Amino acid sequence: MLRPYRPTRPPKFNPESPYIPIMPTGYRLEAGMGSTHAELRVFARATISSAAATLADAGAYYLVLLLGSFAARLYGPASALGAVAGAITNFLLGRYWAFPPTDKSLGHQAMQYALASLITYLAMLGALALQVEVLHVAQELAWPPAKAFAWLVVSYPMARFFVFAERRRRSGSRPT
Repeated sequence: MLRPYRPTRPPKFNPESPYIPIMPTGYRLEAGMGSTHAELRVFARATISSAAATLADAGAYYLVLLLGSFAARLYGPASALGAVAGAITNFLLGRYWAFPPTDKSLGHQAMQYALASLITYLAMLGALALQVEVLHVAQELAWPPAKAFAWLVVSYPMARFFVFAERRRRSGSRPT
């Protein structure tokens, strides 16, 4: 989570601080993620979770293309069905295995995940349309780079820092 930070002098790195100073843009990234080893473990589990979801996603995508005509432009419906299959797989693995547990309710987290999935789907659909319609890449070949783009740029950051992030307490509030 980015928070405005306007130091009067350049900040010094303090390993005990809950913040990590980054580029001198006036913002810092909250660190509360634990050690580097723990964060790498979360990233690895999220990658495995995403790989399982990608298998479900790809299976549905290519099944629609196989059952339909490859000549028809079916990448939209195929991508939608694949996104639903992958989203269910990834949400369940993310909530119960890949990411640290939070105090968010299942419904609240599912709504956040639905929003993140919609944004990821739109990024992937845009990447597919760009490749198929503008760059004239075969729709069968356009899926892997579109999926990689959507995961790296949208899906993982949204999952890690929005959906499966710990709920932040408001200033002055007491922990319950």
